[in-house]
Amino acid sequence: MAAAPTNPALKPISIVASGAKETTEEVYRAKTQLEYILLRPDTHVGSVAKHTQMICVYEEGGMVERRVTYVPALYKIFDEILVNAADNKRRDPSMDSLRVDIDVEGGCISVYNNGEGIPVEIDQEEGVYLPEVFFGHLISSRDYYGNERKTTGRRNGYGVKLTNIFSREYVIEIADGRRQKKYKQVFYENMGKKSEPEIKKCEQSENWTRVTFKPDLAKFNMTELDNDVVALMRKRVVDMAGTLGKTVKVELNGQKVAAKSFSDYVQLYTYPASKEGPDLPRIYQKVNDHWEVCVSLSEGQFQQVIFVNGIATIRGGTHVDYVADQIANYLRGIVNRKNKHANMNLDTANRYLWVFVNALIEDPAFDSPTKETLITRQGKFGSKCELSEVFLKKVACSGVVTNLCFLAESKLSKDDNLDSLPHSSTPMQHDRETKKRDHDDVFLERYLKLKLEEIDQFAAIEERKLEHPCSITKCITTIEKLQGLQVGDILVAADIFKSKKNRELFLSFSTDALRLAWVKREIVRSQLRSRISEAFIQ
Repeated sequence: MAAAPTNPALKPISIVASGAKETTEEVYRAKTQLEYILLRPDTHVGSVAKHTQMICVYEEGGMVERRVTYVPALYKIFDEILVNAADNKRRDPSMDSLRVDIDVEGGCISVYNNGEGIPVEIDQEEGVYLPEVFFGHLISSRDYYGNERKTTGRRNGYGVKLTNIFSREYVIEIADGRRQKKYKQVFYENMGKKSEPEIKKCEQSENWTRVTFKPDLAKFNMTELDNDVVALMRKRVVDMAGTLGKTVKVELNGQKVAAKSFSDYVQLYTYPASKEGPDLPRIYQKVNDHWEVCVSLSEGQFQQVIFVNGIATIRGGTHVDYVADQIANYLRGIVNRKNKHANMNLDTANRYLWVFVNALIEDPAFDSPTKETLITRQGKFGSKCELSEVFLKKVACSGVVTNLCFLAESKLSKDDNLDSLPHSSTPMQHDRETKKRDHDDVFLERYLKLKLEEIDQFAAIEERKLEHPCSITKCITTIEKLQGLQVGDILVAADIFKSKKNRELFLSFSTDALRLAWVKREIVRSQLRSRISEAFIQ
């Protein structure tokens, strides 16, 4: 192998560093694009700090929600390679194999797909092979797949190059059967150095791409690929099996992934949930080649599992609004006809829905580098998802309408009987007598309490009895009221944490002055004892 040259594609840019007493040289520092990305990873791959949250992972044959601690940036660079491999199915429909190998001990990940890949030929503009430009040059004027609107996960940005930048070693292998050339090249030291390409002859029938990389774990403040991040990677491979469908065989560490269709994939969620109760329905419709929709029942809070061009948009976006609003409009129409006083809105009609969507959208736009929320306007999707009457009727007959009608009747009954309920001498009682009721009453026997020392991480939760529920000294009905909190017992609902802004605002308060009770709706429904008014933040 020839001596490794420095990558010539790293073109210098200037950035301004702030500081009151800095010299001119310190203020204006020449930085290559690569150095700038490494200096500011948050703007390209997300946070390099560990995050802890409740996420579904694939364990014991199903999707299980549990607390996961991971580094978003590491997850992102893995996902870039995986999504790029899956994208090839849209570029070359003959692709029928996707293989992922995760070597935990070696800290190495390999992603393989067959089908026609990047041509192994010299780029006339750059003077180097096209695979090197695609995988290893940050700035390139060439779009290797044309200027047409695309339903792939990439948008001609840095993409797979980001994985190269945040890796100690990054190996590209491509077999180009049309040109009968096999290409191999190694990048290392965060894409700062590279080997000369190795070109060998291959058979005309060979068409495949393999990317093997060793993440630079030190950049993520890690020493190994830990169990949680591997669990997330494993889950994403299963996602791909479900979204690509039966025409692509997906393997993880040599084992075939069971999900052969999007409907099969949905069952990985509903089957574990059915173990603790009645079987959950799966109402499925393939609307067209761009949209697959499946609906099941939730336990009183809207849930979603949504994909755009193979990307898991875990925070939803305009695409899930497009689908869910169609269903909610249909359902609230039925409920409002059955009960003319219900006056149900869209948000309430969505409460018992668990929506799964697999969508292909042209040139999707997201709100951040981690691509968790789609922001593309509906008119720019490039296709329509018009749910059939038959599908909507099946959803209505699944039990969701019964739940919504009961909810509406229960709300009306509470409003009618509010003044006749017994009173107790508490601050909350005074609040109830002096203010109009806009919130549901809450009945509960038990609650979940976060340990004070672990509140910032939302870590281990312990269950306790609530012996004196009416001794609460503050009643919270709006997020603004949080700003005036003093020492006392606070009862809030999990709903408050659906908004990132609300979570950050709540955690900005001095936690040593607060005692937090986290109430979940399913516990409220199943454990009925003491009445507490206006305890939920709606």
